[in-house]
Amino acid sequence: MWAACAQSAVADERAAFSGSFSVMLKAPAQQALPLFDPVGEAAWAPGWAPVFARASDRAALPDGSVFTTPGHGDQASTWVLQRYDRSAGEIVYTVFDPQGVVVAIHITVRERSPGASEALVRYDLVATSAAGDRFVQEFGSSFPHLQPHWQHALDAALAHQS
Repeated sequence: MWAACAQSAVADERAAFSGSFSVMLKAPAQQALPLFDPVGEAAWAPGWAPVFARASDRAALPDGSVFTTPGHGDQASTWVLQRYDRSAGEIVYTVFDPQGVVVAIHITVRERSPGASEALVRYDLVATSAAGDRFVQEFGSSFPHLQPHWQHALDAALAHQS
């Protein structure tokens, strides 16, 4: 009986993707970091409107904050703000996508020169289903377009703040 249970717990090898890019920002790190938090992203990501599980988390953004965003179809993606370390310039998310994908996003913002910073962005995806396999493959194919999109949107948001 034990062997049968152990075998059924083993899944097929699922798709995975890891990739990173950097974005140069015309703002000091302390000003740029909030652009990547769950509230600040609305300044540069059209349609970004997270719904927090606890309304009080929206203002404080404590580690462990949970929020949802529209997913595919009528299902929401669930996000956990794992870490928001303002002094270290780091934000870490885990996203559970209804397509059968778990995504880890790690963003680090560092000073590069007076009035300028750089955001290092890393995505790690692992599928949990056949639909997730397809999602991960499509994400990996489109990943090279993510950096220029973020760069353009963040440049516009920072220019608007000035």
